[in-house]
Amino acid sequence: MTRPYCDRLRKRFDDYHDGELSKFLFQVVDRHLKSCTECRDEYRLLEGSMKALRLLQPPPVPPRALRKVLESLSGPGGGTPFPGRILGSDLEQGLQAP
Repeated sequence: MTRPYCDRLRKRFDDYHDGELSKFLFQVVDRHLKSCTECRDEYRLLEGSMKALRLLQPPPVPPRALRKVLESLSGPGGGTPFPGRILGSDLEQGLQAP
């Protein structure tokens, strides 16, 4: 059973992992992970999950679906996703496919 302090710190694990904590909070979480076996195990599980997710390949997006998304962004009520910018060559080539 975890303590309330551990529960509060575990809510910061994502930000800790992504380097998005202030220096002070980073040190607080870091010190706690060194002293609390339960939280350290939980954080290692998070790290393992993140590594596994990075290994996955994103599913291919059919060119027609991509075209519809971009058209909906530039249609009424939308806006161009990158105003004033030219689409990348990979995206341009994807839009050329049937």
